[in-house]
Order: sequence, then structure tokens, then C-alpha cells
Amino acid sequence: MAENSDDEYTGPAWYRPGKNRDLFLGLVVLGVLLFGGLGLNQCDDGRELLSRFGLADVTDDGDVAVEIDDADDADELDADGDGVVTADDLEARLKAAVEDDNDLDGVEASLDITDAPDGEAGDKLNVAVLTGAVASQAIKDDAEEVALDVPGIDDVDNQLEVEEAAPDTTAAPETTAAPETTAAPETTTAPETTVAPETTLPVPPPVGDPFQVVGQVADGRLVLTGAVPSQAVADGIVDAATAEADGVEVVNELTIDDALGDDGSVVLQGEAANDDEAAVLRAAAEAAADSAGAGDLDDQLSVAAAPEPPGVADDLNALVAETKILFDSGLATIRPESNAVLDDLAAVLLDNPDANILIEGFTDTDGTSGSNLVLSQNRADAVRQALITREVAADRLTARGQGESTTFPDKADNRRIEFSVAAG
Repeated sequence: MAENSDDEYTGPAWYRPGKNRDLFLGLVVLGVLLFGGLGLNQCDDGRELLSRFGLADVTDDGDVAVEIDDADDADELDADGDGVVTADDLEARLKAAVEDDNDLDGVEASLDITDAPDGEAGDKLNVAVLTGAVASQAIKDDAEEVALDVPGIDDVDNQLEVEEAAPDTTAAPETTAAPETTAAPETTTAPETTVAPETTLPVPPPVGDPFQVVGQVADGRLVLTGAVPSQAVADGIVDAATAEADGVEVVNELTIDDALGDDGSVVLQGEAANDDEAAVLRAAAEAAADSAGAGDLDDQLSVAAAPEPPGVADDLNALVAETKILFDSGLATIRPESNAVLDDLAAVLLDNPDANILIEGFTDTDGTSGSNLVLSQNRADAVRQALITREVAADRLTARGQGESTTFPDKADNRRIEFSVAAG
């Protein structure tokens, strides 16, 4: 049927032939395409159909979806868990990877979705575009590797510029030519001078070797031996030592050697019977050193060990023989049932305040010798600390690990603590 002319048309005005009808039909087609595309985008088959016609996949929010070949990568990039990876998701991941690398400061990353050059219609490539400036080619290459490591990125458009180091423009200072020098005027020869006769200076007398006085402690006496430069020096040393000896006999065995110099030293040697005697001997020797002008005393005096209190170590060992100190297996932790025997050991030590005790730890041969040595030391330390907490003075107790023991045929008997009296 032929189309009616405008004069013969009796339908709605908005559908009148001409521009109004063309506009209306165009809007209808656009709506069909838009809503039909959104509907197809809600299922996998619909998305595949859209991609075959080269139409971009879109989400419910209108975001562009991207193609991710690897399912694991797609799950990792799916920010909201709706099964669709959007371009915003992938670009955000790309930017984060670049920003997290401290060497890529100044690098900007963006996402460009392009058609695959050799793919089928609708195949897309997710391309990372890198822009900015970097200090070296190595950093430029690293940036490309960082982008390619992002899941879902297929290729990189690396537009980074490498900054060239500025050349050193500091010019060397100009050098000026040295001024010409004029020849020095000729000089006339000075008249010869007569040599003054040589004069001989007096030679100082040789300085004698320094002297040394030894104060030797023997049988409770202070015996002074050695050579000094004069009798006056000897008398001064003996008198000064005697004045401070406080009952200790001072024996003068000094000799005179006038070849010796005025500088010297005093040494105190030997063994004092106790601390009180040692204090008197040191005072006498220091007085002798002051009289001789010998400076500080060279104190080599020792003090004899205190006599062993009778029976203390035997009493301690008898207690642990009757009731062993028990530890947790392989550890240095004392078991609570050993508190009673530790109380008894502390009581013996408090009744004998002059006894200095050595606490020795032993283990059996289980394990390595090195670990057993450490364990035996730790157990001896634990017993020492337990006695200190029971008011035994810490300076009276010494702990020593002896390691493995095979003294007894029963292995359990070799795991033990022993006590002996230490020197004061």
C-alpha cells in the first residue's frame, strides 16, 4: 500500500511521517539495544553473544567488565564477589601494584582495553599503560615486569621516559701564565770566616739503675730484701715499715749499692695467714714505699684459705644421699617435693657461716656430652639460687657443672648434686 501524504494522514501527531516518526523509531531501536544488551549481560551465554558482536560487557552498575582467561585470577580480582571483574577492579589492582613498589615513584599506571590483533571478533586485550619518567632503563624494565605480574594484565604499553643524568658543566678554572722572572743580580763572594774553636761540654754522670725492695712474708714476719743506693734510704725504709707493722716483726736484709739510682719500687710477696695479718703487712709495705719515694706498692700478697669447717660438706652430702634433689626430666627445674631437703641444707649452711661451698651438678650419659654439661651447670645454678632464697649468702656459694658421670652402675644415681668446701 502506498504511504499516505501528510494531508491524508489522520494518526497521532508524534507518529506523523517525516522527522517525528524517524526520531521515534530511532529511540525505539536504541532502547531495544540498550535493554537487550543489559539483559544478555546477566548470564554467561548472553555475555558471550555480546562479545561476538564486539560489544563491551557491562555490570549491573554500568561498569565495563573485562575478560580474564584464568579462573583463579578472575576470582582474585572479583572485588565484590558477583562473578564479574570490572575494568575498575583490574585498574585499581594495577595501580596498587605500581604504588607498592618504592622504586617506581613517579610512575603512573592506567588500563586500556583494546581489540586483540589476531583474535576473533570481540576478543579483548587488557593493556597496562605506563607513563612518567624514571631514572634508568633498569627501573623502566622493572615497571613493565610489575605490571605484567598483575593477574589479568595481557600486555604493557610502556611509555616511560628515562631521564638522562645532567652533564657536569662546572668549567675548570682558567690558569694564568706565570709571570716572567728576571735574572737575579750577580752577588759578590763573602769574605771567608774563621772557624771558632770547638768547646767540650761536661758529661753528666751516668744515671744508675732503679732499685727494688722486696717485702717477703715468712712465718708471720716481713723480711725486707734487695739493694738500695745508700744507708739513709735503707734506714728510712726499715723505720717506716716498723712504725706501721703493729706487732709484726720487720727483718732488715737490705744491702747498699751506690751505683743504683734514686728511683725504685717496693714489692710485697708471700702469703698472710688471714685478712687481719694481710692488712698490717700491706700498711707496713706501703709506708716503706712512701719512704723510698717508690710510688705505688706492687702488691702481690695472697691470703691463706680459711680452714675447712669440720663436717659441713659431709653433712650436706648425707642429706642429699638420703633425699635426692629431684628435677623435671631434661630440665633444671627443681620439683616441689625437694623443698624440704633444700630447707635442711640451708639450715646446715646457716649454722656454719664460715663455710664456703662448691655445688657440683652431674648427669647420666643420655644425650650429648655438650648438652649434658650445660644441663649439669644449670641444675647446680638452680640449687645455688634455691639456697640463696633461703638466706644463705650468695658469695659463699659457687655452682659448677661437671657434665656426664659414670661413677655409679645405676644410671639414676649418676644424676646428682654434690657439695664440697671451697677455698675462702
